[in-house]
Amino acid sequence: LLATLVSSLSLLIDELELRDELLSLGRLAYTVADEFEQFEGTVNRRKQLPDDASKACVLFVDRSLGLVAPLSHRNENILDAIRAVLPPFDSIDVAVDMTTICHAESVMTIAGPIVAKGTLSCLPQAKLTEIHDLKWKLGPLYLRDEFMSLAEWRNLQDKIELSEDPVRFVRKNLQIFKECTARQILENGHALVAVSALSEALSSPGMQRRYEKLAIEKIFTQNATENSLSGALDGGEPLVQLAENRDKTKLEFEDLVTLYLYINSLCGEDLYIDQRSREGFQQGLLSALTEDTLRNPNSWSGLARQLIPSLNATEAKLQAAIVRVEEAVARVAAQRRSLKSLRKVLTRGDLAHPSTYRPLVVELVKTLKANVDCPDIELHSSSQGVLGGLGFLMGAMGAAMGGAVSGPLEPADVLIVVVLGGVTFAEVAMLEQLMADTGKQLIVITTGLLTPKETLKHIFASLM
Repeated sequence: LLATLVSSLSLLIDELELRDELLSLGRLAYTVADEFEQFEGTVNRRKQLPDDASKACVLFVDRSLGLVAPLSHRNENILDAIRAVLPPFDSIDVAVDMTTICHAESVMTIAGPIVAKGTLSCLPQAKLTEIHDLKWKLGPLYLRDEFMSLAEWRNLQDKIELSEDPVRFVRKNLQIFKECTARQILENGHALVAVSALSEALSSPGMQRRYEKLAIEKIFTQNATENSLSGALDGGEPLVQLAENRDKTKLEFEDLVTLYLYINSLCGEDLYIDQRSREGFQQGLLSALTEDTLRNPNSWSGLARQLIPSLNATEAKLQAAIVRVEEAVARVAAQRRSLKSLRKVLTRGDLAHPSTYRPLVVELVKTLKANVDCPDIELHSSSQGVLGGLGFLMGAMGAAMGGAVSGPLEPADVLIVVVLGGVTFAEVAMLEQLMADTGKQLIVITTGLLTPKETLKHIFASLM
């Protein structure tokens, strides 16, 4: 996998004819960057490129330093909502059953019945950007408006049956497009695919639980202040209540663990929940896991199967599983202990200002953009032949002498961010927004698109 990643990235930079400078954050990222530095293709390219070649700043980021992908970062878009509630897929990003609007017959695949592999990535750039920037709370209203414009485009508005619920409105009226010819469907089929995908995502049972979890995020980040005791109790108490009132909130075992890990990822080792609250939450987790494992093993959640691989849920194994959850929490809380300036992703607020938080990769790029010294970033020997340690030393000397020091991003024409371990749509959108005013091209390369449940799987797989 490492060899494939390095050779593929080298081929991309070869094709773009870029003179690269490498930076890394985290041990895994350092290993990959070092391997890339010594790769034969890298060495040959640097020898052959002219001095006036365009420059690239290549940043390798170890996702394990930001293990838990928050649900929203207060900036979630509709694509993250779709990724979170639809089943996993490999080569396509959205699979939609188009039998309601096409003249084709449904066929069976591993994922179930499917007629058209409707993929949002095939949309025209303008339409893709429009959906990419759409915040998920506006999704239902967007669906109604978009559907009405599509119906008017084919003069089908008179056949529409009204409904107050935008999602139900779309699902009920999709059949009117069956009167269109195949040619007419193809003319604007991508928009129908997008509307169908959003409709299915927003009508998913998992979406309601998503609202509950986002509400807890909002409570926590609004109440976390410089008083870590107050902030932690305000954040921890809703978790205990969720564990004790699961029937009311409809949150399941995986949901509770996701939130528990998420809050610890924000606060690190500063999180404080008193012993009574901690014990109450542990008991709530145990009850949720017990309820999860009372079903047929084939119906257990993925996390339950991971924690109890024998699928034999004895009392001792259930208790051991909760201990593993606590171990994961401790690991997440201490994951950035070795970092200096990037130890926390949460910026605590005060009585006048709410707390804010950003994904690690976004905070990292913001630091580079601001040309702020960051001792956590490793600068590898660049195509100009400057060693990382010497480069930082010279930069520090220049700053001390009052001279202007340019950071690695300033002279670059392209920023390539390589996230090892996965990234979310929201993080990519935030990076795009951050780099929009720089005039530099942004390329994000990752090993996969993440959802909170997928990060859960990675965390416990590494622990076990």
